[in-house]
Amino acid sequence: MVIEVDAGTEFVFYLGFGVQLTNCRNLTFFGNGLRLDASPANYAQGTVVEIDGAAVLINFDSEFLMPDTRSDAFARPGGLVGAKVCFWNASTRLMNNFGNQFMRNSTAETQLGPTHWRVQLRSPAHAVAIGDLVTIFPRRGITWNLMNSSHILTQDVVINAGGNMGFHESLGDGANVYRRVRIGRREGGTGLLALNADGFHSSDVGKGPLLEDSEIAFTGDDFLNIHNRMLVICTIPAPGELILMDVSGGALSDLEAGDKLRFYQLLNRTDMRNHAGRMPDKPYVLCPGAGAAFGGAECEVASAAAVNRTDEKERALANFCSVKAVINAMQTPPHNAHLVIKSFSSALYRVKLQLQPQPQPQEQGKGQGQGYEYDLNLANFERRSSAGAVVRNNHFHDGFSRMGLLKAIGLAYHGNLVERAHGLHVYNEQEWLEGDLGLRDVILTNNTIVYGSEPAQPMHVHVAQGLPNITCANTTFRLANGTTTSAAGC
Repeated sequence: MVIEVDAGTEFVFYLGFGVQLTNCRNLTFFGNGLRLDASPANYAQGTVVEIDGAAVLINFDSEFLMPDTRSDAFARPGGLVGAKVCFWNASTRLMNNFGNQFMRNSTAETQLGPTHWRVQLRSPAHAVAIGDLVTIFPRRGITWNLMNSSHILTQDVVINAGGNMGFHESLGDGANVYRRVRIGRREGGTGLLALNADGFHSSDVGKGPLLEDSEIAFTGDDFLNIHNRMLVICTIPAPGELILMDVSGGALSDLEAGDKLRFYQLLNRTDMRNHAGRMPDKPYVLCPGAGAAFGGAECEVASAAAVNRTDEKERALANFCSVKAVINAMQTPPHNAHLVIKSFSSALYRVKLQLQPQPQPQEQGKGQGQGYEYDLNLANFERRSSAGAVVRNNHFHDGFSRMGLLKAIGLAYHGNLVERAHGLHVYNEQEWLEGDLGLRDVILTNNTIVYGSEPAQPMHVHVAQGLPNITCANTTFRLANGTTTSAAGC
């Protein structure tokens, strides 16, 4: 099926979802420059008038939202820590490079006039100057959303405003193509932001996306994130069975007989490079615990079905494997894993494996569920891992979150130009339960990274130690002082 939009067409939304394609296959969407915009704007924008520690007096532009935490947009801003705050240079209209800040999510802000508000931040406003521009923005809705869809071509679509992520896909066979899409400011507009969150986000599809010849700029969060979700082993309810927690929103609904699951050890704090837990010192290793109980770290599935939470026995099992219980267990001894994500919508699946378990001795640090030994660990469903994604010949610029999170097996990142951003990362993020376990075969070649100024957080390419078969070649760095260097590796 082909959908072609007339040139000059605009779709106008406010905060909520924009265009959503669900359960689609083999669809071609020729946008011919279709613009997705918002009215009113999805965020507050103004000028800093006075600074007192974490309190900032701001004169807001009446064409944008007011940052009133009693209003719908800021009373329920989305995200984990509320509405995000960015400061901008008034002359260049570029984002200042000193990291994320957040508005305190309360009604303590004081309105001093029709557009004057004293905004309380969660931390002191260091490096902010009077006269700086400021944006405060919530996270609500997704602008272009593909759900459980495959072989979709999206071409020549422009996002000038979005309340959360821009181009987003999750679940399904994947193999979607995004060609000449653009996220950027509206020409002739006064707005600083083009999007409130991630520019491009792919999660738990079969074959990863192709993103090419596109531009993503002025986003409120990461330019790019490609991954699947880690599955959590909750318990062994009976011989030859596992109960898995699926935090992807539905990837395990596609699990069928003959599929393979691979089991990995959960990493604890000591396995991580920093407190945030984003940079493991070592790759995930195949799990000798639950995996070995079934004859090996990779096992073939005999059958899988969602846990029936209305059945009395299954309801008890669901309570045992509740999100709260599992998250708490992952963060306490002996695991001590650092997690940012505290809650999510999850489903439980009873998975029967072809191999029967072997008896395991009682071991300290293991729990018991329904009378059977288990070890809280992780599983990867590689058929839904966004593997084989290609990101090539794109221009990413002007957003001081991360330039890219490359967390999918077999991903190729080639010929891209990145200006004014933070790091490009090849790793897993266990604190979000994101990233292909067994991450490998990633290629980064002929990319150019340009600094806008001497950065507080340097732009760089980071590859987690020990990942197998990572190719990194011909990365060009153009520094603020005008020098150009080329790195043979990462």
